Amino acid sequence: MTPGKMAMIEASRSPAEEILDHLRETLDGDLVTKPILENKVRAAARVLSHSRIENDPGSITRKLWRDLGSLRSGDRHGSRYTIDTTQMEVRAVREKPYWKGVDEARDSDKIVDEVKKSSAAVRVMR
Repeated sequence: MTPGKMAMIEASRSPAEEILDHLRETLDGDLVTKPILENKVRAAARVLSHSRIENDPGSITRKLWRDLGSLRSGDRHGSRYTIDTTQMEVRAVREKPYWKGVDEARDSDKIVDEVKKSSAAVRVMR
């Protein structure tokens, strides 16, 4: 592939793809909740100079949330765990097959510990 073709492909990437790639490179943990994802999208948009998305990350957050997909495809509410005193769905940004296995084993300690890596503000209720 020529350098010109590679530059054209890079220039045509959507902001959502750029943000998802940035998140995959920079997140400490592999799992996120929707509120954590929204905060991380806001921070990534700031770094990538997407000021419109930084101010209103809702549409990109919803798109990325759908694209990440549930760890429990057959369950309407997905993979839910008690995080910060609330039942929240958890989705994998990286290593989805591995986390599906952990979810099937219902290893809540491992799941919650991984979510804590993505957000220092998470309190754990066990």
